[in-house]
Amino acid sequence: MNVDMTSTPVKRFRKFYQGYQDENGKYSYIEQVQKMSLEGLTSLILNYHDDLLKYDPELARLFKENPEETIKSADEALVEVLRIEDPIYASSGEVFHTRFFISIPDEIVDLRRLRSVHLGQFISVEGIIIKQSVVQTLLVQGVFQCMICGEVHYINQEDGIYTEPNRCANPNCGKKGSFKLLSEESTYTDLQTVTIQEKPEKNSSGQTQRKLTSRLIGDLIDTVIVGDRVIVSGILKMKTVFNRRKGKIATFDPWLDVNYIFRIRT
Repeated sequence: MNVDMTSTPVKRFRKFYQGYQDENGKYSYIEQVQKMSLEGLTSLILNYHDDLLKYDPELARLFKENPEETIKSADEALVEVLRIEDPIYASSGEVFHTRFFISIPDEIVDLRRLRSVHLGQFISVEGIIIKQSVVQTLLVQGVFQCMICGEVHYINQEDGIYTEPNRCANPNCGKKGSFKLLSEESTYTDLQTVTIQEKPEKNSSGQTQRKLTSRLIGDLIDTVIVGDRVIVSGILKMKTVFNRRKGKIATFDPWLDVNYIFRIRT
């Protein structure tokens, strides 16, 4: 497969979506994109090992080395292709995602063996859903207006942390603070938190069962319930541990920013 090694990840993902053909010669990803609006879908499933790794090994390597930025590139490319195939749906205000399906079971990380080395990596873990939160609204891109000059700013919200502009971008203003969130013009998605616990058969020694908080957004909401056995894939991140007496301390609790869920049928 001829791939332009100098092009950006966004362009290469776009070429993958538009150019990949399966063993029957079908343009399977373009067909997925074309069906999205018909089926009300907001995500596209990408097979990492069987498709991407074979089509563009370098892009697959980038995904492994820097999953967060690579997933953003994949999402951006998906929107670009959707604008060509279905411009009305692309401008509908939905948040679109590429979901990376990892098809090799050997890559599953045991919850008991999660370590700091896994932070920032795209990993898969297997277990049972033991807790599920109510659905909340998550701000994805905030549209803020400077209360001094009226300049409008578009600020992407990372990891669910509410972020206003540092200062006004208007060169005739440049002031700090006093920004109003324009709620109706901002972009939102749904958010749900679940807790995954290692399977009972993995803990034969009687030790405390390991758990991992996992965050679901968009169309992953309510795709699992308590009691489901699942393999969840995503980027392992961390949040600061807070002690009421000492404030922030130099330890962190891991959590999984989920990209894909596979329900294990029993």
